[in-house]
This record gives sequence, C-alpha cells and structure tokens, in this order.
Amino acid sequence: MRSRRARTIGILILSSGVAVLIGLGCSLVEVFRGLSRPSFSHAFHVGEKKIECQDCHADYETGDRAGMPVLDTCMPCHEGIDRTKPPPKGVQAFVQNGEPVWSSFTLISEEVIFSHKVHHEKGVACDACHRGVGQSTGVSSRLRIGMQECMDCHARSKAPNECSTCHRTIRKEVPPPDHRLNWPELHGQTVRGGAGAREQCSICHQEDQCATCHREVLPRSHTNFWRQRGHGVAVRIDRETCRTCHQVDFCERCHQEVAPRSHIGSFGAPMDRHCLGCHSPLQSGEECAVCHRATPSHLLAAPKPSWHSPAMNCRQCHGAGQSLPHVDNGDNCNGCHH
Repeated sequence: MRSRRARTIGILILSSGVAVLIGLGCSLVEVFRGLSRPSFSHAFHVGEKKIECQDCHADYETGDRAGMPVLDTCMPCHEGIDRTKPPPKGVQAFVQNGEPVWSSFTLISEEVIFSHKVHHEKGVACDACHRGVGQSTGVSSRLRIGMQECMDCHARSKAPNECSTCHRTIRKEVPPPDHRLNWPELHGQTVRGGAGAREQCSICHQEDQCATCHREVLPRSHTNFWRQRGHGVAVRIDRETCRTCHQVDFCERCHQEVAPRSHIGSFGAPMDRHCLGCHSPLQSGEECAVCHRATPSHLLAAPKPSWHSPAMNCRQCHGAGQSLPHVDNGDNCNGCHH
C-alpha cells in the first residue's frame, strides 16, 4: 500500500513539473516571437530613399521625446508598395492590435532627464548622438547612447555636467539602483572593465577611497585558499592590482619567513628538484632573487669545454655513469651551458 501511494505521489509531482515546463515553454515561445519581429532598416529609408529624420519622427523639435512613427505616417508611402509584398506585408509586420510596435532597445529610463527639444534648440544634430543609425539595417542595443557619451559631449560643449542635470533622483549621496544587493561582490568587475568604467566611478568616488576601503575590508576573493594557493598566480597576472594594498616589501618580508608551498620534499639539496619547477623553461632569476639575493645567477652556468659542439649528445657522457650536479629535466643543456 505504501509503495503504491509513493508511486502515485511521484506521478503527481512529475505531472506537475511537466505542466510547469510546458507553461514556461509556451511563455518563452511568445517572448522569442516578440524578439523575432522584422528589423527596421534605417539604411534603406535614410540612405537609399533619402527620407529625413523629421519625416518620421515628427515632433522631435517640439517634444521632450522624439515621437515614434504612427501608421498615418507610414501608410502614404506603404499603401501602394505593400500590395506587392508577401505577408506579413511591409508595415503590417510591425503592427500589433492595430498599432505599430517598435523596438525599445534605446529606451531612456524615466530616471533620466532628457529633452530632444532642448538639444535641437542648442543646435545638436541628430547624428551627433545617434551615430551610425543612418547606416543600420536594424535597431539594436549597439546604438544605445551611454552615460559616458553624454558626459563627454557636455564637457566638450561646456554644458552642465552635474548629476542633477540629467538625473531626477541619483546624486552622489543617492547611489544608482545597481549599487544594491550584491554590488560589493560585482563592483570589482565593473572597475576592471576599462578606463571608461573607472571614469564613471570617479564621479562619486576618489581613488584614495578605494585604497582605504580595501585596506580595511578584504576583497571577497581573499579566502584561506587564496592565501595558501591562489595569490601567487594572481600576482603573476596582475601585480598592479595587488599593489593597491600590498607594497613590494610586504611580499618580500612574508616570503622570507614563510616558504612557498612549492618548497617541499626534495625541492632543495641534495635532489634539487627546484630545477624542474623553477627553471623549466629557464627564468631570469628575478623571482628567486626576492629571497635568495646572494645566489649567483644561474645564467652564469659553467661553460662547456672549447672542444664541445652543440651537435654533441650531452647525455651520452653526462648522466651515463657520471653523476650530474642537478636534476636533469630533459631540456637542452645548451640553454644554460654555453
């Protein structure tokens, strides 16, 4: 009885799961249908047909937002043209419930204060902001105008560049919406995104604030595994980031007291396994010199006798009954012995 009941419950759970998946699948289909609408070609209308911006965006001179085309704007041209096209015909491909539905990739947030009218009165041309739109075959997020572009333009034209110029709420004392939730974990990726990202950070944050904070609050990456194994790899990749908090003498003081994890077993004499770990391929010796300052450079290895030639097989004599002063890692002996 219990087994039968368990099977029944399992079937009900499975059925419910399948129903949910089917519902999600149908929803996703509708989403992708919306995303797969035909793309509007500015290259054809502006470039080939020489249609001006104001012919479709009628109120960009008088309105805060440039009005999107309505059917009455499109139909005088398309009424005759679309008759010869296969369905969905021309403009009708963009129509839903009797109204045209345009892409919103470049929609500006309500938080942003922006007026096409004001910019037009200042003599700003359409292509000064919408660069490349006349050659585009489809409106995409690539054409979106970012904050940095607006700030650069304001700086060039000596226009106000304070937060209150373009933002209704965001101020230096009011962080943007993305500065919530897991922003402490994500902000490092943003800062490392390039000079443009760092310039946006500097609007509110001075560089010494970052250094002061990170000296008190360890980055999330600095786990015990990081201390034991990971930090050496990171230093080799991006030493400058580490120098935000750690000066060179800090690393040297630590490693003179605490041997790296690689220094175990037969790493040193008499087996000298470090030849395989440190000198394969041959390094410049700078890393070793951090702790071993008195050690002569391994690049000054004993020279070969004058009667040796590069074509000789070194291991035919050395290592065949005659002990080597170091572990043979199989490299070309000429790498050290010249």
